[in-house]
Amino acid sequence: MAVIHYLHVAIAVIWAGSTVFVGLAIWPMLARMPGEQAVALFTRLRPVVAGILGSMAGLTYLLGGFRAWLGGGVSGWGDLVAPYGLLVITAVVVMMAIESTGGRLRRQLNGLIQTPEAFVAHAAIAARRSGLIQLALLLGLLAIMVTLGLALY
Repeated sequence: MAVIHYLHVAIAVIWAGSTVFVGLAIWPMLARMPGEQAVALFTRLRPVVAGILGSMAGLTYLLGGFRAWLGGGVSGWGDLVAPYGLLVITAVVVMMAIESTGGRLRRQLNGLIQTPEAFVAHAAIAARRSGLIQLALLLGLLAIMVTLGLALY
């Protein structure tokens, strides 16, 4: 159980840190670049970022589920409506919102990059907004994790 807990926490930290870094540093930097450079960098980064963050999120979901089940917090379907189970469900929903925000931005940048004028006009604002939304959601997720860890529910 301890190994699963620490793997879950370690991978979640890597996922969260990467999400914040990409959302608040990489995409805004890309959005301020000239069109051709942005296209070249975005073309190379998009599949790598999606693959890494998606994999880390998937492992975090999987290990979190094992942790909740093996730890006894969610041993059956009925436990999902108990306070612990509801917090686990909320954490999953928040994590999905974080991932979908990043995916939506990647799709938006992909569309904007096709028209240099639109990219220059809208990419930086979209990247900043997405990064701040992800940061706010991650802080909420952290609060949920602290609540679960300290059994404050």
